[in-house]
Amino acid sequence: MLQIKRIIILLLIFYGGVAATQPSGHEVEWLLKDAFEEEYIPLSEVEITSPAEVQAALECYDKDDYRKAVEILEKLRALRLPDGRLDFITFALAECYRKLGCFSLAQRDYMYVIRNFPLSDKTPPSYFRLLEFAARKDDLEKADDIYGKFKARFAQHPLFSSINYTYAVLFYRRNEYSKAAEALARIPENSSRYLPSRFLFALCQLQSGDYPKAQLSLEIVRKNAPKGELVSEATILIGDCYYLQNNPDAALGYYQQVPKDATRHHYALVKAARTLIDLGRLGDAEKMAKNFLENDNKSRVEMFQMTPRTAWIGTLTEEDDEHGCEREKIFGAEEYKGPSL
Repeated sequence: MLQIKRIIILLLIFYGGVAATQPSGHEVEWLLKDAFEEEYIPLSEVEITSPAEVQAALECYDKDDYRKAVEILEKLRALRLPDGRLDFITFALAECYRKLGCFSLAQRDYMYVIRNFPLSDKTPPSYFRLLEFAARKDDLEKADDIYGKFKARFAQHPLFSSINYTYAVLFYRRNEYSKAAEALARIPENSSRYLPSRFLFALCQLQSGDYPKAQLSLEIVRKNAPKGELVSEATILIGDCYYLQNNPDAALGYYQQVPKDATRHHYALVKAARTLIDLGRLGDAEKMAKNFLENDNKSRVEMFQMTPRTAWIGTLTEEDDEHGCEREKIFGAEEYKGPSL
């Protein structure tokens, strides 16, 4: 009876702690970083011989003073100078409006670049931004149209990898995993989007229940990505794959490799405790619980306000996102449940 009570206490402690709050504002950089990084020259770094007004606008943009940049650029656009810079000015305005959250104005200017300057180097990134908007609105018809036009004209452009990645995320959100995988397969290994694409590909495989293949994809990520959230998440999911295949020993090894500063370290801690209990190592599980309670004062209060829940792998629900799961902010997918514990 004492042993059963001990197990129940451990489960209550750890199920409560799995959704413990992480520091607010934490971002998963490998998913949230702007697609222009490494794939396209950022606007603020464009090398162009420009009038002083344009340079001033770019300086404001670089300082995140987008309203001032808009003020300068709108005056320049109104002049309609025959200096061949109207495509650049309009694209810069669109980027500023996007940063300010004025998406209808940004969309208007991206479309202006595409219609009036089809040969401009600002046309491919304008298509990309429009695809982002369509994906955000879950407008598949619009996304298909933009994707088809970009592929027909710019399949060799560096941004094609980011186009495919954004297209795949749209399909993932719609639970169309095979179509998401098709788009991800077009991303070459030399792209900066390759490793994030392997991670998303693994999520598609997880949703389809193909755990062995998901493990292979995640190992590619874990072994080749710089240390950080991408590696931590891959490590957690490999542990989940082993756990779902009734291999708690292997799962435990991966959960224990997740660093303490990882966004979902608490989740890994919970799953490590679960595997210890499954393996009959109650003393180790109890020690882990005590250490957790002693070293995490905030979670000590919050965990007892939560109710026992099922174990999760993959992306989580919106409720769980409020407790620190950053990946749901990107994918918005359905909860992917493991076995009830």
